[in-house]
Amino acid sequence: MTKYLAVLAGVLALVSCASSKPSERQEAPTTAAAPSATLPRASAPSPSPGAPDQANADLASAQARLEEAQRELERARSEWAAADAEAQSAKNQMDMANKGADSVAQARAAELARAAEAHQRSATTHLDYANKLVAARRADVEVAQLHLRTVEAGGDAAASTYPSQQTDPKLVAAQDAEKAARTRASELGRAALAAQRAWEDAAGRARAGAPTDVTTSGTGLGDATDTGGLGEGTDTGGLGEGTDTGAATPAPSPPAPEPGR
Repeated sequence: MTKYLAVLAGVLALVSCASSKPSERQEAPTTAAAPSATLPRASAPSPSPGAPDQANADLASAQARLEEAQRELERARSEWAAADAEAQSAKNQMDMANKGADSVAQARAAELARAAEAHQRSATTHLDYANKLVAARRADVEVAQLHLRTVEAGGDAAASTYPSQQTDPKLVAAQDAEKAARTRASELGRAALAAQRAWEDAAGRARAGAPTDVTTSGTGLGDATDTGGLGEGTDTGGLGEGTDTGAATPAPSPPAPEPGR
């Protein structure tokens, strides 16, 4: 009996030890599941419905401003031609006055010469401004055309910032071209504005220096009215190529509005 109890106690002890051991089987660590391929992804924003329409409207406005600038250039060329003709007339009157002994006629002719010199600067600066204005307006048209191309290539500015679209070669090329054109247009716009300021200053000086009464009596000159002539050999700074310097035309128009940027 005692032997039986001893064996039973041993068996119970073995069972107890086995149940108290930690499980050798380890659970595999739980890892974060990969995102499902079926989950919706953020898509690049498409251009707003009105973006192409606005780009076309901007292009039309730029083209209209270019046409107005070209008309300003024609007015400047006409002013330059008129000034050149009047300068020749003033020179002829000076020659006639110098041939006689009339000191008053000579003084009047000298006064006209000074006025012609002032108008020479005015007409030249007007022509310079008009040429630079046309250049700036042409640059604006180019910017508008390239912006329209950018919109057609990939969308408006909001869409162009999306990473997936930044790698689109067509869009990147359009954006780079537009950026370069905008930089050039800004430079030309500043040059046109500076030229306009110079023209306004020269025109003001010409008006201030114009003779108010140049009628003479018994001098053989007749009534001489200052019309803003240019002296001979006027240097137009390489502007207004092909300018007609023939017959005189009406007086110059007032300064045009500043070029809008």
